Amino acid sequence: MEKNEMQNELVGLCVAKNEADIIEPMVRHNLCFLDRLRIVNNDSADSTMSILRKLQQEFGDRVDLTSDMRSGHPQTSIINECLLDPAFTDRVGQVVLLDADEFINADRDFFRYILTHSRFPIRLPWVTYIPSSEDDKTEINPIVRVVHRRVKEKPQFYKVTVPRELFGHSWVRPGSHSIRSKISGYEPRQIAGLSIAHFPIRSREQVISKLLIGSWNMRLRSRNSKGEALQWRITADRILSGWLPTEADLQELALNYASTKPSAMLREALVTPTSFELKYTTSERDELLRRLIAFTEGAMRMLEKSNQAEGETLAGREDL
Repeated sequence: MEKNEMQNELVGLCVAKNEADIIEPMVRHNLCFLDRLRIVNNDSADSTMSILRKLQQEFGDRVDLTSDMRSGHPQTSIINECLLDPAFTDRVGQVVLLDADEFINADRDFFRYILTHSRFPIRLPWVTYIPSSEDDKTEINPIVRVVHRRVKEKPQFYKVTVPRELFGHSWVRPGSHSIRSKISGYEPRQIAGLSIAHFPIRSREQVISKLLIGSWNMRLRSRNSKGEALQWRITADRILSGWLPTEADLQELALNYASTKPSAMLREALVTPTSFELKYTTSERDELLRRLIAFTEGAMRMLEKSNQAEGETLAGREDL
């Protein structure tokens, strides 16, 4: 059943936080496949928002940029709220759910044909890319620099699209790997030749900031976090003790990312339909410093608020 062309746009939806090293190639690559891309900046401390503003100026209304300053892990709530927003879903045929480190991997015309002619969710399997010693360290674009992928995903994860027919009738689950539908008959379908290239581990600086800030956030915000993300905490403690991940460490982290079994690697660079140069992305070392400074400032503000509240409590007791 074909849809009215006025209600058949392919639109991406992404929630991004501290992704300055990869957000520009993500936007440029995925806009080769999509009509529009909404990106919700979730309280980034690095240059993510600055880069996105420049991309919005360049691409106009094809980049729909908003902000959400909620802390914690609000990604799933933000996505589901967007899918209920008529201003976002108007004229949309399918919404492609993407993280900032995810890239559509398909023949462009085939991808657009399948999604514009489907009223079902489409499952897009992850293809995880792995940094290696063969990477060109002078290349700032991660999707050009990192050219090896896993031979097999164990287990296989997917990202899912949301068709217009399910707007208001479904709920995207955490990770955007699946959806829960209120109506039957819309089971997701998988089409050979359509996948998502995933770049979770990209550089030493990116890994250090992710591990340290993630571990610190859990220590600050979780009352009962002794066993939460234990491996993150162990690795963060190693970094604080002076250890820095080597090329081999980065490769091992990527091979084990969301995986239960080891896999071999295969050289197969991601192909972008239209080549592009990065205009706004800066050194990842600079971004690491920005993130650490911003986190320290946020932690100090939390401490100040806590001290102020404690002082007010003590003053109240003295008044009694």
